[in-house]
Amino acid sequence: MKAMIGIYCRTSVDRGAYEPETIGQQKEAGIAFAESNGFDYKVYEDEGKSGYKIEDEDNPFKNRPSFEELLSDIKRGTIKDVWVWSPTRLSRNNKYFVSILSYFEKNKITLYVQNARYEVDDPTTKAMLGMMGVFAEFDRQTIIANTHRGQVSAYNAGRNRYSALFGYKSEHDGKKIDTYPVPEELEVVKEIYDLYLNEHLSLGTIGQRVFIDKVKGKSKKLSNVHVVARTKAILQQFVYTSYSLKSASRDIVKAFRKGEIPDLQDLRKEEHWVKSAFYHEAVITREQWIVANERLQKVRQSISERNKGKTRERESSLCSGFLFCPECKVKYYYKDLKKKGGLSYVHLRGYEQCSNLSQFRMEKLDTIADIYYTFHYLILDNRMEQLEKNKNDLSDQKKEAKDKLKSLMSERDKKTRRIEKVEESLDSEEIENISVVMKQLDRLVSERTGIEEQIAETDALLQEIAKKEVEYANIEKYRLSTLDLLRHWFELREQNAYAELHNLLRESLSDLPMFVRKNIVSMRGVSFDLKHDYKIVYPFIEELLGIKLNKTYSEFEQIWIDAHQAEIKAFPEKVNDYLLHRFDSKVDYETFDLDFIVQSGFKFDLVMTTKKPDFKFLTSCFNPELYNNSIGLWTDTETKLANVKYYSASQIAEKLGIGVVSVREYGHKHGVLVKDKNRQFWTEDDLNKYITARKLREIKK
Repeated sequence: MKAMIGIYCRTSVDRGAYEPETIGQQKEAGIAFAESNGFDYKVYEDEGKSGYKIEDEDNPFKNRPSFEELLSDIKRGTIKDVWVWSPTRLSRNNKYFVSILSYFEKNKITLYVQNARYEVDDPTTKAMLGMMGVFAEFDRQTIIANTHRGQVSAYNAGRNRYSALFGYKSEHDGKKIDTYPVPEELEVVKEIYDLYLNEHLSLGTIGQRVFIDKVKGKSKKLSNVHVVARTKAILQQFVYTSYSLKSASRDIVKAFRKGEIPDLQDLRKEEHWVKSAFYHEAVITREQWIVANERLQKVRQSISERNKGKTRERESSLCSGFLFCPECKVKYYYKDLKKKGGLSYVHLRGYEQCSNLSQFRMEKLDTIADIYYTFHYLILDNRMEQLEKNKNDLSDQKKEAKDKLKSLMSERDKKTRRIEKVEESLDSEEIENISVVMKQLDRLVSERTGIEEQIAETDALLQEIAKKEVEYANIEKYRLSTLDLLRHWFELREQNAYAELHNLLRESLSDLPMFVRKNIVSMRGVSFDLKHDYKIVYPFIEELLGIKLNKTYSEFEQIWIDAHQAEIKAFPEKVNDYLLHRFDSKVDYETFDLDFIVQSGFKFDLVMTTKKPDFKFLTSCFNPELYNNSIGLWTDTETKLANVKYYSASQIAEKLGIGVVSVREYGHKHGVLVKDKNRQFWTEDDLNKYITARKLREIKK
């Protein structure tokens, strides 16, 4: 078997005439080359990624994750050869193209460009490839310059047209595009400007009024975020004046929105405007547009100043993008609420009030995700079986699609031959009824067109299947053992490598979302109660995996952990013994009803219709002792972790028949345990000391 070859495929964000090949075409050609030459291969795809723009000089390929993976595999020695459709796929930036060639030379990589082989350590080859990189960059810059000139010309003539614009409708008859005004929508535009400029309403209020209350048929399902975005887009669109801004004038708008200039005063000059060739209705004046956009910018700057330091990036949190509200179908997002709640997941505002939980602490949810991931794979690690099933299903789909494509192409060829015969007969003078022949020809052409559409659909399906095949072939994590997989997860957690963690979590959830209803979080049929704190499970995980996690525990949690050291120490041996015969249980989501039901404290039950629930011991770390509920202090679940009875200040006051203020004052002075700033937790010892102190005071009096 020959060495592994890396097939690298890339397309830019906007594929133009200089980039005719698709990802599918590149991949198909690369795989065909590898198979015909006996290579094992691995495909790396960067779709919609620029080969020229560099976002970070220190990490120039940060925007191309698959290319970064290719370079890492080369460094590890798993890739010895690289295939690309053309040198431009590696980079269109000559500076970095040369550095890539140097990296290939250092690691003794052979480069294949389609069927041509290049030894990059050969000086002549290296020089030739370097020149190809220079011409690739020159070609790109030339095309960009030509495109820009055409764009500038269109802007200055007022001939720029939008693919979709509220208030106008475009129709394409195959030859030209006609744009028509939609009077009722233009009335909405006029109302939006009136509400914003004259009544000074917010974008959300305006959007609610014009898009949800009035245009219910079209916008019923729009959330508050969507209607705000639509309202803002309308206020920013200058063609409602019936004029268009010239190219240089648009740069003034860009500079204003970036905060580089204070106002749009310069745009009040006639020289910046040209009559629009397609949008003729003057719904608003140019002055109205300028005033509205200056106000928008002022509001934006005010909000930006107010929100400094607050983030909601998906890359900074584990569960963003997965959390949904089942009531109103909107997402939760990550945000730093600082004094109002710290790092949290916050319910996105919908177009109507939702009764569901508005926010909860990020640490709680991320802990739940850790616990779910761990116990999901300990109990149900059927990745190899599922992968094999997926491969077999894909193979059947591929065979069926290929057979269908072969049949369709054969049928298309037959239709083509019949069309050619009919066209030949039209040239003959022996035709008696030419109208009948023309109808026959039209019918055959129509039938062939239908077949070609089916061929295109089948070809697209085969490309998707090929993409899935490569995906399955390259998922190395399926070869990992369960414990190695879990170690990898927690290594990534310690590094805050959220991009890769999202992929792993999505895989474990089978692309299903996480739902939050009231205090219950549901993850693929597994439920967790947000009122409970699951951090006590981490010591069991640390002992099992032989790792140390960066976790801190409250006094209550630490008491419980210290009291259960024997169970923690015994946990790894039990798990390893279980994993040896785990697959004998044949546990599968498809055949059994698996559900984690959270009861009091951390008690878990696994409800399954299986005769051998030998995995139930895994939940022992969720099972503290049952406590006497008559104490009535279990408002904070953490108190359930300790084998200690606690009393609230109110209960102490009631027990002694005195005022609660006196009790709290004593507690603060004498170090009674305080949680959440003002909640005191009194032990029997604290109570006895307080009684003694009161008696001594009585004696002194």
